[in-house]
Amino acid sequence: MTYSEPITVLVVNDNEPQNYALAQMLRRDGCAVLRAFSGSEALVQARKRPQVILMDVNMPDMLGFEVCSRLKSDPATAGIPVIFISATYQYPTAQQTGTSVGGGAFLFYPVEQQQLMAVVRGAIAGID
Repeated sequence: MTYSEPITVLVVNDNEPQNYALAQMLRRDGCAVLRAFSGSEALVQARKRPQVILMDVNMPDMLGFEVCSRLKSDPATAGIPVIFISATYQYPTAQQTGTSVGGGAFLFYPVEQQQLMAVVRGAIAGID
C-alpha cells in the first residue's frame, strides 16, 4: 500500500539508539519522522500535528501514560493516535493503563518493521 504523502510519525523515546532505530525503520517505509527524547519535548513536538505518535512508556521526566493523558486532554492534539512501545512495561496492566489514558496499540521491543508499519497504518485508519 502506498500513500501520496508520507505519514508523519512522532517517535518519543529517551533511549537514543531505540529512538534512532525506530526513526530509521519508519523512514525506510517512506514516513516523515519527528523525534522527541522526553515527555515534555513530546508535548511540544505534538503541536506539529503528526499523524501518529510512537510513545515510550518509561522516560525520565514523566511516564508516557501521563504524556498521552495530557495530549488527549488538549483539543489540538486529542485526535492524534498514540501507540505505546516499551521494553520494560511488559506486564498485563500496562496495556490497560495505556488504553485508559487514550492510547491505542501497545507494542513491545523488539518490534519488526512490518509489524510496526501495520500498527501505524492501522492507527491512522482507526483500527486498533
